[in-house]
Amino acid sequence: MSIVANPFVVLLDANVLFPFRVRDVLLTFAHEGLF
Repeated sequence: MSIVANPFVVLLDANVLFPFRVRDVLLTFAHEGLF
């Protein structure tokens, strides 16, 4: 992997995975009745 593509992959992972993880955490709290 080139050093130019590496930051792009990190940014892509952050933009794609972070919202899904936040959503999953909120859904988990709502399911447990904590939110």
